[in-house]
Amino acid sequence: MTPVPNAAPCRFSWPKFALNAAVLTAVTALVDWFYYASSGEWRFANEAVIVLAVWVLLFFAYRWHVLRKQELAGSFSEERYKAHPIGYFGGPFKPQILWFGSAVLTIVIWDFCRVFLPLLRR
Repeated sequence: MTPVPNAAPCRFSWPKFALNAAVLTAVTALVDWFYYASSGEWRFANEAVIVLAVWVLLFFAYRWHVLRKQELAGSFSEERYKAHPIGYFGGPFKPQILWFGSAVLTIVIWDFCRVFLPLLRR
C-alpha cells in the first residue's frame, strides 16, 4: 500500500495528546507549588485544582479520541474546525455541561465531606 502524497498529517495523534497533557500537568503542578510555597500549607483549593486538572485531562482524552476516530474515518470536517476550532474540539454543549458539572459537583461533595464529617464524628 503506497502512502497518499496529499494526505494531511494526523492532527490528533497520541504523541500530540501526550505533549498537551504534559503541558497542562506541568502548569497545574507549577501553580499548585507556588500556592503551597507562598502559604506554607496545603489548602483545599490546592486539592481542588488537582481534581479539576485531572477532570479536564479525562475530558480532553475523550474528545481527542472522538476527533481521532473522525479523522481516521474521514468524517472530520476541516472547514468546521477552521471556522471554530475551540468549539469543534469541545464538541456538543450538553456533554460539556454534564462533564464539568459533575466535576464541580464532585468538588462540592468532597468539600462538604471534608468540612462536615469531622463535625459529625464528635
